[in-house]
Amino acid sequence: RDLRSILEAIADGARLSKAPVHLTRVVRERIGPAIAQALLEPDNKLYAALLDPGCEEVLRSCLVSNDSDAALAPDLATAQALLGGVQQAVEQLSMAGHRPVLVAPTDLRFPLWKFVHRFMPQVIVVAQQELPPRLEISAIASVSVGAIFNQSQRAAVGA
Repeated sequence: RDLRSILEAIADGARLSKAPVHLTRVVRERIGPAIAQALLEPDNKLYAALLDPGCEEVLRSCLVSNDSDAALAPDLATAQALLGGVQQAVEQLSMAGHRPVLVAPTDLRFPLWKFVHRFMPQVIVVAQQELPPRLEISAIASVSVGAIFNQSQRAAVGA
């Protein structure tokens, strides 16, 4: 990767905050074109799974962050629903002959990667802000926690 761009991004980002999460985000946005280039298929498209809006909402409700770190802290049912949704999306990408790439909002990329990486280290999580504006993304799958999450919520209410 371009070391000069990385160091410049760190210097620029450090003016606002020296928090590792912030600096990582700034660097990844700066070198986004290189990240995207490494993920493109021969037809110059990025084939990926996207988070559905309900999944994003659930993840944000589980988000725990401070200046130096960000993490997902879901309850067991939510964690199982999330991992099941990611596993299903990864299988759909694999069956279509593509790498396991998830595109997530910038605020969720790092905590989602940390959570998913523990169970599925092959999954690549990129932020929307890291991708060049004219990059063609083909959504092969959508990550949803709805069906499993709703069942667990109904069971909890009925208990």
